Amino acid sequence: MSSITIIRSKEFKSSIRSIVIEVNGREIGAIKNGETRKYDLEPGNNYIKATLDRICTSNPIELELQQGQNEVLKLSHKKGIAILNMIFDAKNYLVLEKLH
Repeated sequence: MSSITIIRSKEFKSSIRSIVIEVNGREIGAIKNGETRKYDLEPGNNYIKATLDRICTSNPIELELQQGQNEVLKLSHKKGIAILNMIFDAKNYLVLEKLH
């Protein structure tokens, strides 16, 4: 088994809302503001995305996971004014990045 650990930044934007984590188009859980969660995944190609209200999403991240490998990802909000980001750039409202 492989895994990903997601660290959600503690931010005011959407602070009372959970953000859904999707892997390969399937919901695997949700993460609260300031929370760190670990999810077990099958080894191989995995596409990870975060979604808020099925409208606002993050950039997708593709990971090729080896058996026993754990990757750490950081989840945060895009900088700027939230309402403008929601209206004009909902597909990049959230930012998901791989930490090294």
